[in-house]
Amino acid sequence: AYLGAGYTHEEGRYAEPIRKAIDWLIAQQREDGYLGGGATYYDQMYCHGIATYALAEAYGMQTDPAKYPTLRDAVTRGVWYIIETQNEDGGWRYRKGASLS
Repeated sequence: AYLGAGYTHEEGRYAEPIRKAIDWLIAQQREDGYLGGGATYYDQMYCHGIATYALAEAYGMQTDPAKYPTLRDAVTRGVWYIIETQNEDGGWRYRKGASLS
């Protein structure tokens, strides 16, 4: 909500809570890039996508992308997880490796 209103982690009234939220999300990320935390079976990919989007938005709003390398790393790993979990038919299921049948 803060990012959507134009606030960032770099400056302004909400910089500190935004940065804490970003750091918290990054700390939750697994080694393979997954950001969905303890989401249940049907929520895993949705949660991962939303968290990746939030970090990517924060990264894109920075004035200097080189200033917060851990954020860039987290976004990169989150996007790679999305790419790696795409099924052969071009879509995604509730979790990696799930099929329609």
